[in-house]
Order: sequence, then C-alpha cells, then structure tokens
Amino acid sequence: MRALISMDELAEYGYRIAQVVENNQEFLVAGPKLFWIDCPDDTIADVHFYDPSSATIKEIPAPEPISQPISQGAQDL
Repeated sequence: MRALISMDELAEYGYRIAQVVENNQEFLVAGPKLFWIDCPDDTIADVHFYDPSSATIKEIPAPEPISQPISQGAQDL
C-alpha cells in the first residue's frame, strides 16, 4: 500500500494522509508538498497520520471524553 502525504496540512499530531492506494495505483503528484510513502495495509486516510519525526504512520489519537458538570440541588421542570 502507498499513502499520499500532504505537507500543506499539518495538524497537532503530524501531516495528513490524503489518500491510500494499492502499490500500482499511485499517480504523479506535485512535489515536494505531496509525496507517496509505503504504508501498512490497514492504513486509512484521515484516521492515520504521518509523523515526520519518526517517518512512520500512526493512528490519530481519540479525543479525550468531555465530562459534564454535576449540578447539586437543581430543580426539574
């Protein structure tokens, strides 16, 4: 599998994977802002990201759950 990395789309975790294709399905892109890299077979665009510090594909971390405040002495209407 090959992942298309978009260097224009940096998020807090790394660079966006714009597309994932089979090895023989890749197409020409305008470098250096876009480039192809090998990736694991389970890579999914917009679920995984490219970490430039380690040059690896990682999963986007799940957001922390938002805890709701607990009210004391509230009245039901």
